[in-house]
Amino acid sequence: MAGGSAADFELGLLQGFAFACRSGCALCCYASPAVTPAERARLVQIRPELPVGPEEDGFALLPTRPNGGACVLLRGDRCTAHAARPFPCRTYPLQAHVGRRLQVTLVLACPGLDLGALATWAAPGGARAGPRGFESELGALAEEGAQAPLLAWMRDASDEERRLLRRIAHHAGPEDPEEVRARLRRTPGGPDPTQQLCLPPPGEDAPLEELPVLFHGQYGRVALRSTDVETYELLGLHENGTPPERLAEIPLPEELPRLDPEAAELLGGYQRYLVDRDHLLWSTYLEMSSGRPGALSDELAANLTEATTEVLRRASVLARFGGADGDRLGAEELLAGIRAVDSELLDRPTLGRIL
Repeated sequence: MAGGSAADFELGLLQGFAFACRSGCALCCYASPAVTPAERARLVQIRPELPVGPEEDGFALLPTRPNGGACVLLRGDRCTAHAARPFPCRTYPLQAHVGRRLQVTLVLACPGLDLGALATWAAPGGARAGPRGFESELGALAEEGAQAPLLAWMRDASDEERRLLRRIAHHAGPEDPEEVRARLRRTPGGPDPTQQLCLPPPGEDAPLEELPVLFHGQYGRVALRSTDVETYELLGLHENGTPPERLAEIPLPEELPRLDPEAAELLGGYQRYLVDRDHLLWSTYLEMSSGRPGALSDELAANLTEATTEVLRRASVLARFGGADGDRLGAEELLAGIRAVDSELLDRPTLGRIL
């Protein structure tokens, strides 16, 4: 097999989830997707005036409008070249990680996903229904996989993993990655109220296109920016590139919020979902490869704790933005925090590859 097919992808992380693109959302269009020469040619047939950046390594980027605006193809929250949209747009909210296997995960920031399915991850081995609503996205993924040297990428990733595990064993003793993940699934651990911000939004001087963006039912696309280490600023973004609207400036909670029982169950499910997601392990590998590695179990648990802590912080900020006190979170408030963090976790570099 030179490429891949639908049968080659591991789809366990889609189980239990349903997807229906939300009209008027366009969250996925506030990005600059990479396009191949063939994709570029198809787009230009539809939009001859389309500005596309210079190619690098066989790819070019579709530009976005200034001030954190949307992709130049978006008009009235609809893609004007939908039939020829490039691969990253055709597969969203799916992402495929190439490591020892080809694992498909979900970009949980997408409001078209019903995140209530995370409750089925709250206990290991919970029963889950099959995925629904991903047919065209999986078809696009299989089509792209058939053209990519997936087996070669998997061999390279496995070789890199073996070399790193030997280094880790030399410094901290041998640990089997899957045994480490199994322990974390059983006992994910709680958030750390003393934890430094692991994913602080870029500061005041950062370009708007680098800010994390989430979908808000009232304000549409909202970007997060840190004015200092204690405060988040929320900015309303506009499709046409109009300067953003400053919506609020909200201090971080002095203490992490308490959770209602349903919210606590969903947070536990998200923690186990992250452990099951190969990206968390392989991004931890990459961090460890840049210095003297410690114990894999410690590093992976620390990254899980950081992510959990930041979910609660952002959930509290967004709850206060909506008029609540943010000290106690219900299920929907907790899920808003997950949506506000998940894309950034998936943007972290990985020792494997992202298809």
